[in-house]
Amino acid sequence: MCAKLLSLDLKKRGVAVATVHPGFMRMKMTRGVDIDKFWVEGGTVHPSVAAESLVEWIGTFDISKTGQYWAPRDAA
Repeated sequence: MCAKLLSLDLKKRGVAVATVHPGFMRMKMTRGVDIDKFWVEGGTVHPSVAAESLVEWIGTFDISKTGQYWAPRDAA
């Protein structure tokens, strides 16, 4: 909600705001907390793969998409 409200305030200044989910990443934080079994079936990716997806997505982001929630890797 904060991002949405911020996007409404900043749109008139030409500033785009987005909330982006990088996806379910395979890292120490997601291992050993009883979700390891979801690493494969949950579609985890290495952070570098998630970063590549975000960089690619950023190239498509513009003011017309401001205030929206995005999951470039279909992580929603």
